[in-house]
Amino acid sequence: MIENMRKAPDSTWKTKAFFSLRTKNFLIHGCRLVLADTGRLIAMMPYREYRERGVMKFEPVIEALDVDYLEAVTALAVEAYQELVGRPPSQKVG
Repeated sequence: MIENMRKAPDSTWKTKAFFSLRTKNFLIHGCRLVLADTGRLIAMMPYREYRERGVMKFEPVIEALDVDYLEAVTALAVEAYQELVGRPPSQKVG
């Protein structure tokens, strides 16, 4: 389900990793694993950035309609990230 997990080029970024998500019918590129203000890693689906009247805006390209599904994707992405950086899945990342 999680493919092509790669670390972000700068460890100081809130985005810690980029990955692709394979579903039954789609391969979704441009997903991110982001360190939230709460200290928890969360998966984010691809989004489009644009400026409107000088203000930066963000618009989802793909939106998860089921919170449980997004939490399951987050758990899989965190596990793949922890394997990538050499931490056992039981340890907190962040």
